[in-house]
Amino acid sequence: MKPVLLNHIPESGSIEEVRFDAIGDCTWIKFQDSNYLDWVGVFGMGWGGGDDVIQIGHNVVFVLSNGQGYFIDVNERKLLCKTECDYLKSIIQADPDTVIAATDTEVYVYNINGLVFATKRIASDGINLKSFASGIVIGEVWGIDKWYPFSLNIENQHHKCSWSCTW
Repeated sequence: MKPVLLNHIPESGSIEEVRFDAIGDCTWIKFQDSNYLDWVGVFGMGWGGGDDVIQIGHNVVFVLSNGQGYFIDVNERKLLCKTECDYLKSIIQADPDTVIAATDTEVYVYNINGLVFATKRIASDGINLKSFASGIVIGEVWGIDKWYPFSLNIENQHHKCSWSCTW
């Protein structure tokens, strides 16, 4: 079963809950391990960002909780890695063990061991991640007046865009 971002908190005691920095408002995600046992991860929130979950391996997921990212081993119910950036807005899967994340101004590349690299500021105030193929991230950046297409090669960390941030 694919991980599910829950809209409602389950009734207390109805399902196993595992907490990851869970204080105050949290993001709740239902998982099913390889033994078909359901459990819920309760994730502490970042400082303003998106909420999402993507399967990145057979038993590994990446959770985005209001900007904070978590790599979770679903079978072991344990944290593999937590992102240092806690204001991520969006995520897409790259290779089977790689996640691309964006804030409003930078792009971050993560694997289950942590940050691989981050770009310098490439947008004035917005990044839309569109797709990933053959080592290239495709998206668009807000450049003060409009959206500009960009590409980022995650192998050589080369970024291409007709707009560039001068600050």
